[in-house]
Amino acid sequence: MLGLDRWGLDPCGNPDSPLFDDGMTGRVVLLPEYRDRLHGAADHVTWGDGLDQDWSAASSVWLNPPYSELPKAPWAAKFVEEVRLGVALLPVRTASAWWQDDVDRAAVVTLLRKRVTHHGMTAGAPFGQALIFVGSTDLAAHWARAAIDLGSTSVRCPLESGFRIYRFCDDKKDQ
Repeated sequence: MLGLDRWGLDPCGNPDSPLFDDGMTGRVVLLPEYRDRLHGAADHVTWGDGLDQDWSAASSVWLNPPYSELPKAPWAAKFVEEVRLGVALLPVRTASAWWQDDVDRAAVVTLLRKRVTHHGMTAGAPFGQALIFVGSTDLAAHWARAAIDLGSTSVRCPLESGFRIYRFCDDKKDQ
């Protein structure tokens, strides 16, 4: 969607992820407890906690954090503060402080029409999910046009006196 061959960084990697298997990420941060599940070369792996890493130097970031940690761990805040170009898959929690404080600063928010079924799972998440985009205004417009097929999309446009939110959605019904 963004013309990327692969993501520069996945700070919250999982060795079971299709992104990991397909080599679609340049550098992956894995928790030490994944060591016994990693098979093959791991030259692109950094062991540790992704929150302790510097994300600002990455060319692009893919983030799919542990949803249970979002209320207490600053995954969303670090994403919108340090990332120059990236996409995060997050649960929709519009009433939570982390959503209102952090996600509301993203350039584009797409509320997904369908729930993502994670690798190894038989059903989608039991709650709504969103793709959160951060990047330049030009890339945000490109992302918004491409994401419209995925669900309702809101774009935050900076103005001299603040910002304006534009909401886009298509005519497709849930299937």
